[in-house]
Amino acid sequence: MGLHETCQHHEMSRNLEANQLSGNLSSWLLSSNNFTGELPVTLAKLSQLKDLWIEGNGFSGPIPSGISNLENLTDLRISDLRGSVPSTFPLLEKLTKLQILVMRNCNIIGDLPEYLAKMTSLRDNLDLSFNKLTGQIPVTYAALSKVTNIYLTGNLLNGSVPSWIEDVKSM
Repeated sequence: MGLHETCQHHEMSRNLEANQLSGNLSSWLLSSNNFTGELPVTLAKLSQLKDLWIEGNGFSGPIPSGISNLENLTDLRISDLRGSVPSTFPLLEKLTKLQILVMRNCNIIGDLPEYLAKMTSLRDNLDLSFNKLTGQIPVTYAALSKVTNIYLTGNLLNGSVPSWIEDVKSM
């Protein structure tokens, strides 16, 4: 019984069998490790998660579409996905509790999604830097003026800088 751990050929296995664990998994923080491979599609089954951090690893994309089912998330951070296959911005409209959204260096292509402007719970961080996002910053993003930090650096955005940006605390 108890926690059993095996490490073999850079593969790690954790056996939590027969520990009589109960409750809900609310945070899964995997940042700054050396994990590789594609992001698991089974992430979508972790429906009680509030915090999901997958930053600074060796995972490859795309971001699984099932992430849009994690409706309890308040803090979603995915960064530094490897691989040459670009992906479109995941549909996150149902994540209405998000306060922090980080999708930095994830090889995301396309326009900035309009629906982000309707995510009124975003307060602390919106980091979409170092992707391949194109087009202009939508006028509707003025609704994000309460977000403390917005990072759009390193994309392929064009057009003029909207006047509401001076109201954002850190851009």
